[in-house]
Amino acid sequence: MLYVARTAQGFAASVIWIVGSATLADTVGADNMGKTLGAISIFTTAGQFAGPMVGGLLLETAGYWAAWSTAVGIVRFYCWSLNCAIGLLSDVISIASR
Repeated sequence: MLYVARTAQGFAASVIWIVGSATLADTVGADNMGKTLGAISIFTTAGQFAGPMVGGLLLETAGYWAAWSTAVGIVRFYCWSLNCAIGLLSDVISIASR
């Protein structure tokens, strides 16, 4: 089961990178593509390095439930902000179509 889940995770990650790169190519243009991909790579790598350190520090100082609550809070904030963005986008589309 673990192999199936990790395969699905790898497939989903590759789809996200392909769609993200295509969106960047359409949005940013060829002149700023290198700078934009560099910035994305910097933030992705910083998150991969800092995440375990911050999580371990939080676990050592505040305990198990604080570490999990922080992760759940970040996911909830992401879902809330995505919901707000989708609502705002639908309002803009409905106003533009009038």
